[in-house]
Amino acid sequence: MKEVNPQLTPAQARRILQETRTIDGNLKVGGLVNTHRAVAAAMDASRDLQSWSEQWLFRQRLAAILANRY
Repeated sequence: MKEVNPQLTPAQARRILQETRTIDGNLKVGGLVNTHRAVAAAMDASRDLQSWSEQWLFRQRLAAILANRY
């Protein structure tokens, strides 16, 4: 992440890692580090990561709902 964005602060790196992690089920903590998403987010740290995270979570929840219906 620092290689693609040297100006990234430790706080930004932490937030990006937390926002882009993969969470299984209803877990509130933990998860797996998704390095691909984290590096992509670090490339453009100026974008609105919160709205991106909300969109991604919506897609994950929708996919889970649809998977349970079929």
